[in-house]
Amino acid sequence: MTNGQVQKIDSTMGKVTLAHGPIKSLGMDEGMTVVWPVQDASTLKALQVGDKVMFHAERVNGTLTITEIEKTK
Repeated sequence: MTNGQVQKIDSTMGKVTLAHGPIKSLGMDEGMTVVWPVQDASTLKALQVGDKVMFHAERVNGTLTITEIEKTK
């Protein structure tokens, strides 16, 4: 799981913009801000801009996709 912070939510498109640290398993050696598609768009309903989150991303059908995301305290 990777730490991140929600920058923008696009529920219609099923995407979330996250500022996050490195994700070595995906070849991201530095922190960055990325627009991510989410595997389950309903998970976006629990999030708001500014929330700190933990998430897991992997390649799904060749596309980097968030497969799990949860708000942290």
